[in-house]
Amino acid sequence: MKKVAFYGIIVLCLLCIVLTVMIYIAPRLGWYVNNVSSGSMEPAIPTGAMVVTCPVDPADIEVGDVILYRPSFSVDSLIVHRVIEIRGDSSFRFVTQGDANLNPDPYTIHVNNVVGRVCFDAAGFGRAIEFVRSTAGFFTLVVGPSIILLGAYIWSVWQVLNENSKKRSASDSP
Repeated sequence: MKKVAFYGIIVLCLLCIVLTVMIYIAPRLGWYVNNVSSGSMEPAIPTGAMVVTCPVDPADIEVGDVILYRPSFSVDSLIVHRVIEIRGDSSFRFVTQGDANLNPDPYTIHVNNVVGRVCFDAAGFGRAIEFVRSTAGFFTLVVGPSIILLGAYIWSVWQVLNENSKKRSASDSP
């Protein structure tokens, strides 16, 4: 039973580390994991949901797709809204609207401002993502489990060395 608990803790620690690292590495691969902080997309995507955005060629975006974009008036912001119209030919722009909003957004989105298409969302997990990105979350989910894994490794090495030492002393005695 102790071994099951021991290996369960190791698997849990590894899972925490892998998931946290993925949240930090994913944007470098074009994938984004974000927290939805407003109700503009309710009920389809509720406030506090986690959205995973995958890379997309803007030419592949269709009316009805939910996209993540940076509005030209605030490049530090990210907005998740549904495409309701596509304008133009070669240099097209998207007209977007939140599902809960009565009117379309008062601006159009240039293809260069599109970050990606929402490919997955999970209600309630957005706050967990914010925690993982915080300093406390990083220490809780990466540094803590890493210390536990290192301690478990050192403990197992110590046990093997201790057993070998006992075997040697037993074989040395007449």
